[in-house]
Amino acid sequence: MKKEKQKKIGLLFLSLAIILVSLVSSITYYYVVHIPHEKAVDRFKIQKNKVIDQTKELKKTISEAEKLISQSKDKKPFKTETLSDLKESVERYSPIVNDVPSTPKKTNDIKKETLKLKKWPNSEKQNSDLKGKITSYSNSLKQTDQITNPTKEFVINKLNQVDSITETQAATEDNDTNGKLNKPGGYTNAIVFSSSLVTEVVEGSDLIDKGTSAGGTIEVYANENDAKKRNNYLSSFDSLGFLNPGSHTVLGTLVIRTASSLTATQQKQLEQNITTRFLDVE
Repeated sequence: MKKEKQKKIGLLFLSLAIILVSLVSSITYYYVVHIPHEKAVDRFKIQKNKVIDQTKELKKTISEAEKLISQSKDKKPFKTETLSDLKESVERYSPIVNDVPSTPKKTNDIKKETLKLKKWPNSEKQNSDLKGKITSYSNSLKQTDQITNPTKEFVINKLNQVDSITETQAATEDNDTNGKLNKPGGYTNAIVFSSSLVTEVVEGSDLIDKGTSAGGTIEVYANENDAKKRNNYLSSFDSLGFLNPGSHTVLGTLVIRTASSLTATQQKQLEQNITTRFLDVE
């Protein structure tokens, strides 16, 4: 009887010891493992939310850029490098918004990822740079549009913005001295302009009659191929004295011509001034 009682007491103490050990283990786990883990998770989430918040604008900008790129197949920017620059920047900046990590399982891994998040790239700078690339590409597309078979009103408006150009006149089918207006392979518009750089007297009843000798002419073609053919044709007269057509160069579907009486420097400068105006994005 006595031994049985002692056995029961032993079992009781053993049970109490097991309960005590379990309690101590639970308390130890809670304060040593669980609480540090939860704190690490909270810090990670706070830092992650900061990164997500600060990259929100960059994410929108990347989406805008990706949309432009997806629509670029049949479009031709004036400067082809603007598209490649845009693609390169999207590829470089996408990880900033796409590679934000999810919460790791282990506490030490969580702490490591939190430190990485604290050093996450400043997306404001990247966002500003990418917006600039979008603007450059978009403007380059507009430049192509502006020099691709523009209307006579557009051409006249641009020529009127050049300081040395004093007057303009658009050719009609009735007064076109070359007889090429609206003909197959011919120009769709031809605008003759006078320039203060031309000091000699040019005979003619009006600008169309005076022609390129008064300052120059902008010949507008339906496509680049027609413009290049015309430019090549003019080149065959470059060294023929009084038949010299003056300077001529292709810009998009335009042939920009300047008077032969101008010096080479004047011709080049006038061409440049006209080109600058045509490429100014409105």
